[in-house]
Amino acid sequence: MTLPYQGIQKWIEDGFINKNGPFLDGQIQPASIDCTLGNRVYRVTSSFLPKPGEKIVDILKAKTLYDFELVSGSILEPNACYVIPLQESLKIPVGFQAFSNPKSSIGRVDVFVRLLTDGNPQFDTVPEMYEGGLFLEVIPLTFMVAAAPGIALNQIRFRKSNAFFCSNDELKTAHEMEGLVFDIAGQKIAKPIINDNALFLTADLKNREVVGFRAKHNAGEVINLTKKNFYDPEKFWDQIKKPADEELILVPGDFYLLGSNERISVPPDYSAEMASYNPQS
Repeated sequence: MTLPYQGIQKWIEDGFINKNGPFLDGQIQPASIDCTLGNRVYRVTSSFLPKPGEKIVDILKAKTLYDFELVSGSILEPNACYVIPLQESLKIPVGFQAFSNPKSSIGRVDVFVRLLTDGNPQFDTVPEMYEGGLFLEVIPLTFMVAAAPGIALNQIRFRKSNAFFCSNDELKTAHEMEGLVFDIAGQKIAKPIINDNALFLTADLKNREVVGFRAKHNAGEVINLTKKNFYDPEKFWDQIKKPADEELILVPGDFYLLGSNERISVPPDYSAEMASYNPQS
């Protein structure tokens, strides 16, 4: 079970989720909570994970090149690794774990973020009965970005430790009964790609004149992460026209946005999460 909005609200009331300051309108999502940046940035030598029992603040003392106050408009440079303490802290009760993922808007501007917690040698997970602060590793990969305290770059979901995951057969049955995967016209796909207990999506290279976008490496403007519907996309992206042979070669190191052939529907009794493509599947 993934904790819904009402459960997250109850956890806040019960002190399992705390924050240095008031929770914002819209911070609690239907099945997750947005985490917000604090007011200090640590530029570190490299990415790292703590050993069991090791505190993030102690590692920062050894790995920080310099630190600075995060104010509105603070610049984060491409391919530099930063660690930013978050305003939220957690006290995870018995029987639950937490999982972090980037906000979709952050992924679309190629900012790589991962959650760090004390004594936990895994990114993006918070173990059962963890009590302490949260830290975010932030690496802009393509664009120079401007950040500010209080903005959200990641979100956290809370899930029972013994959460149930659907098998291939159960996913096929759910698709037959409820409808999980649809084509671009909204028709249920007869035989969706189901493997390794997951639904697979494919890149659409034929149904639209512009099938995607490639990030420009020489964009001269800073992307301010506090602004929405503000920038001209052509300053940061090159359009990818529909290829005549319906094939596209991806250049290593370039960042792309591509649409999918499939449309997804999640029935009320289910929850779903996106996962990176596994080439061994």
